[in-house]
Amino acid sequence: MKSGKKARKKWAAQGENPSEIFLRGFVAAGLLTAIRDRLDPEEPNATARKVLRHALQGGCALTAATLTARALSRNQYGPAILAAGLGAAGLMAAEQALRPVAAEAPAFTEETNLVEEEEE
Repeated sequence: MKSGKKARKKWAAQGENPSEIFLRGFVAAGLLTAIRDRLDPEEPNATARKVLRHALQGGCALTAATLTARALSRNQYGPAILAAGLGAAGLMAAEQALRPVAAEAPAFTEETNLVEEEEE
């Protein structure tokens, strides 16, 4: 339990802890996506999936950037690389898990090819 207290004191001395940074980026990116897409004439409704994806990515990006900058300011290159790498992994995970559902393309078979040739 003592190490938990030390970690909290360490983060308190540096400013916000990573969860506060993530939450700030999450809310900011989510609001930007929701409002910006609502005003877009081509796609006036922001899907919940898109807002969530962008919010998660915004939180990951802001947290990674902040922690990387803190580590670099102390010349701690290992933690800086780790923070940047974990941020990139978080961005990719959110993209893969919440990417837009693509319209299914029709399967190509010999029958569809023959039908297309006969129509021409």
